[in-house]
Amino acid sequence: MKRIIFPLFLMLVSCSEGPRPLPLKSKVQPEAADGEKNAEPKPTKTTSESTLPETEPVTDTTGGATVPVPDKPAIPVETPKEEISLTTGIAKVAVVPSPGCNKAPSQEFGKYVKKNVTGMNRVYQLRLPANYDKAKPYRLLMIGHGCGGTDAPFKLESVAKDQAIIVAMKSLESCFVYEMKAEGPYFDEVLKEVSNEACVDTNRVFVAGFSSGSWLTNMLGCARSNVIRAQGNASGSLPGGLPTCQGPIPAFMVHDDKDTVNTIDGGQRARDRILKINSCSTETEPYSYDDNPKTPSICVKYKGCKPGFPVVWCTTSGNGHTSEEPISTLGFWKFWSGF
Repeated sequence: MKRIIFPLFLMLVSCSEGPRPLPLKSKVQPEAADGEKNAEPKPTKTTSESTLPETEPVTDTTGGATVPVPDKPAIPVETPKEEISLTTGIAKVAVVPSPGCNKAPSQEFGKYVKKNVTGMNRVYQLRLPANYDKAKPYRLLMIGHGCGGTDAPFKLESVAKDQAIIVAMKSLESCFVYEMKAEGPYFDEVLKEVSNEACVDTNRVFVAGFSSGSWLTNMLGCARSNVIRAQGNASGSLPGGLPTCQGPIPAFMVHDDKDTVNTIDGGQRARDRILKINSCSTETEPYSYDDNPKTPSICVKYKGCKPGFPVVWCTTSGNGHTSEEPISTLGFWKFWSGF
C-alpha cells in the first residue's frame, strides 16, 4: 500500500507547483540608420552662463556629430504599454512617485537654480513649480539648448505653469556631444539626482531640444526610450551610427524648410527612423498644435503607429534655423499632456 500512496503524493505535490513559464524571447530591434550627412561643425568652448531667454525664437549656428556608444540607463523604468485610451490612442499608465516625493527641496520655487552634477564637471538648472507640492508627482521636462546656448530654449514654464518640473541641461562645451558614452551618464545622473530631490512621476519623463539639443534628444530617445515617455524636436537632425534603439517612442517634431544649418532633410531622416521603429504608415491626417481653428494647418499625425506611440510632424516655411516658437512650446506641451 505504501508503494502506491508514495508516488501519488509526489504527483500531487508536483502538480500543485504548476507549469514553469517559458523564457521570453528577446525582441528584434530595428537596424541603425545610416550616418548623418548633415553634420554640424566642431563645437567651441563656452564659459558663459545666462538667464533664460525670452519667448523670441533662439538661433544657433554651430554643432557637431560623432558616433555614439550604447550605455545602460541608471534608473530603469518600464516602458509604459498598458491600457490604451479610446479617445487619444495613447497608453494610460500609472503614476509612479520618485524617491524625492515628500522631501522638502532645498531651493526656491518658480525659479531656475544652477546645480552641479555629482562626480562630473557638468551643471544643469532645475525649476520647481511656483506652487510646488512635495507630495504630488510631477511630469519632468528635460530640455537641451542649441550650440552656444546655456539654458532651455523653450519657455515651457509659460504653458506648463505648475504642472511640471523643468530641467535645463547644459553641454560641457558649446554643443552637446553626440555620443552616449559622453552624454548618457550625464543624463542618467541628472535624472537620478532630480528624482531623489524632487517629486517626479518616473513614468512621465519627457525630453526635448533645439538644434544641438534636438540631436541630443534623438540620441536619447533611441537609447533611453525605456525611461523617456516621449520626445520633442525643433530644428534638429540625426546623429550617425546610433545604437540599436530600446524600442518605440512618441515624438513631436518641427522643422523649417529654409533651415540652412540643419537642413530639413536631416530632420526628415530622424522622423523616418522613428516612423519605422513605431511601425507607422505613410498616411497622415491633419493635426492642430494649438487647438485653434484659425491657425493654419502645418502639422500632420501619422496613421497606423503602434498603439500609444504617435508621431507628429510640422513643417514651417521661411523661419530659418530657429527654436520654432511658439509652435514648439505649444505643440510639445499639448502632445505631452496626452500621456
